[in-house]
Amino acid sequence: MFDSVQHKIFIDMYKNTFLNFVKSKQWEKLQIKRKDMYNNVQVEDYDFFEKLGSGGFASVIRVRKKTTGQFYAMKVQRKMDLVETFCDDPRRLNSEKAVFAACHHPFIVNLDYSIQTPTCAILILGLANAGNLQDVINSYENKQVEVKRYGGRR
Repeated sequence: MFDSVQHKIFIDMYKNTFLNFVKSKQWEKLQIKRKDMYNNVQVEDYDFFEKLGSGGFASVIRVRKKTTGQFYAMKVQRKMDLVETFCDDPRRLNSEKAVFAACHHPFIVNLDYSIQTPTCAILILGLANAGNLQDVINSYENKQVEVKRYGGRR
């Protein structure tokens, strides 16, 4: 019973209120304020240093943010490679970014920014100067990192 009434109210609000608001100066001010509220980061905001590594999907470059002087690891992935890899399950395209954004742990690098260009998906990650985890794993004879327990119960 209320669906048709709700629909009519929505259409009326859209035509008589929202469309007028979009044409107003207040809308323009709101759009400017909205842009200023977000940290809009571009590739040009970084100085590039050496390549830290590369893999099947990406290259990682040490960069410094020009405005803060802070160093980061910039992971650059070609969008075409990602699409080809995850064509069987497109929901996985954004999974790495989502995991980094959700995970806040002292032993896992954090996601500080993400950027898109027409051809690349870029993750700006905290820089861990300790080296490559795969190199550490490979240095052990059995290819496993030893876990040392300190105190506490077993």
